[in-house]
Amino acid sequence: MRAVEWLTFIEAMSLSNVRRSYSLVELVIAMGLFVVLIGAATIMMFTALKNSRKTAVITRIRADGAYVLDLIAKDVRYASTIDAIACSPNTNSLNLTRIVDGGSVGVAYMLDTGSNQIRKDGNALTSGQVKVINDPDCPTLFTCSGSEVTICF
Repeated sequence: MRAVEWLTFIEAMSLSNVRRSYSLVELVIAMGLFVVLIGAATIMMFTALKNSRKTAVITRIRADGAYVLDLIAKDVRYASTIDAIACSPNTNSLNLTRIVDGGSVGVAYMLDTGSNQIRKDGNALTSGQVKVINDPDCPTLFTCSGSEVTICF
C-alpha cells in the first residue's frame, strides 16, 4: 500500500507541474480584442483633439468679436458726433468724433475687405486668424440712423 501512495503522490506532483498553454484560436481572439480596444482608444483621442481645436477656434472668434464690439460701443457711447456720411449704404466705415481732455479726436472704424479685418484708425483689431465677412442679409457693416449705430457682421 505504501507503493500505491507513493505512486499517487508522484502523479499528483507531475499534474501540478504541467503548464497549460494557449491554443492558436485563443491567441487570435485575444489579439483581436486588443486591436479593437487600441483602435477605440485612438479614435477617442483624435476626436478629443479635434473637439479641443474647434473649441479653441470658437473661443478666439468670440474673444475677438467681444473686444471689437466693446471698443466700438465705448467710442459710440462717448462720441460727440457720428459722421452719417461714413455710414452711407455703400461703405463699410464709421467715423466718430470724441472729446478727450477738452479737445476732439477723430476715430475711424472700417472693414478692410482685402484682409477681412476690422480696423480702427488703420490698425487691425481682429487677428489674422479671424476673418470678418459681411452677412449677405446686411449690405454694410455699419448702419447709422440718428444717434444709433447698428453693427452687422
